[in-house]
Amino acid sequence: MNDKIYQLIAKISKESEENAEHIKVLNEDSLKLADSQKEICEEIGKIKIDYIEVKTDVKWLKKFFWIIATASIGGLITGIIQLLIRK
Repeated sequence: MNDKIYQLIAKISKESEENAEHIKVLNEDSLKLADSQKEICEEIGKIKIDYIEVKTDVKWLKKFFWIIATASIGGLITGIIQLLIRK
């Protein structure tokens, strides 16, 4: 009976050592994951900044097209008036 107890204690000791190694690996993996998460958050911040810069850069394009559209409508109105005057 003592042999069974010693075997059981040895088995439990071996399993606890294996569990300790698994815990060590899990801790290392969680640290790697935390580092990766930090890098991802930094990249998201950079993307937000880039998006804001692009969004503000588009304002001049909108103004340009408003000027073109206004000039085109002005030309169209001028053409119509000239046609009315010629008749």
